[in-house]
Amino acid sequence: MNHKLILLSLLTGTILTGGLIVNAHDNSFQAPSQTVNEKPLATPVKNSEFAFQGVVSKVEYRSSDNAHPVPHTFVTFKVEKLLKGASKPEFVTLRFVGGTDGKGNFLSVSGVPLFDVGDRDILFAKGNGQFACPLVNCGSGRLRVINNQVFTDDGRPLLINSKGLLGEGKPVALNEVLTNKIGDVTIKDVFGTETGNPRSLDGSPSAVKPTQLPTNLVGAQPLQPLQVESLVKSQILELSRTQQLVTPRNVVLNADSKTRFILPEVKSVTPLQIVPPTVNQSLTTPKNETETRELELLRKNGGNPVFTNSKPR
Repeated sequence: MNHKLILLSLLTGTILTGGLIVNAHDNSFQAPSQTVNEKPLATPVKNSEFAFQGVVSKVEYRSSDNAHPVPHTFVTFKVEKLLKGASKPEFVTLRFVGGTDGKGNFLSVSGVPLFDVGDRDILFAKGNGQFACPLVNCGSGRLRVINNQVFTDDGRPLLINSKGLLGEGKPVALNEVLTNKIGDVTIKDVFGTETGNPRSLDGSPSAVKPTQLPTNLVGAQPLQPLQVESLVKSQILELSRTQQLVTPRNVVLNADSKTRFILPEVKSVTPLQIVPPTVNQSLTTPKNETETRELELLRKNGGNPVFTNSKPR
């Protein structure tokens, strides 16, 4: 079977496809940088509706029930730890835009994470079933856990220094990042990578070399999942103390892949009729002999009201 991969960009905050418009994601979590973060994980903790660590147990696909269906992926996680939320669920199912349409085509949107069964992740969720990507700032709201080390979605190791501040190392070419499966098709490095040849992370301390670290993080150590849990709890306590912790309502933990859903249609707008401006005839019709003479001179001068080398008559 021939497969067609359709790529879209998630740069504007909305996705427009097939006459449909989709809210892409919540923009409140800026992507981490290589500089030290003075308040580790403060923004995703504050803006997420719930956060958890889990393992992908199932990946399903369903298209929206619009006239022009849009493929979506339903990712089910077995929850290992609830980091933020009222009570720990056994499973959580998140709905992401993109996936196979069952006809040999599949949609992949840059910025929207891809998940495989067996992936272990820490996720800061918001707008499940509402946003095209139900994570705080989409890919930035996913932290990969690989061999007890924490990475960003695109394979950058998170690092913590002696003061408990976070930063990023340079990207590591991980097979878990570079290889994904969509339906029955395995894809490799669709969007490219900043690193060289792929190599697996073997879990040894040498996996993140000191030469990969920003100068302000030299001596920092790879971040571990237990440290993320501790940082999240610390931020929740701080938000509670400053009365900034908001209890969200109507949180959707599970998006049902068996339930029909329809994306908002783009409303057609009748273009405004452009009426050419009318010319005031009184401005072009001479009223006397003097105006007639002036208009004739203006015509001979190509419409330019500035006359050169002319003598008054």
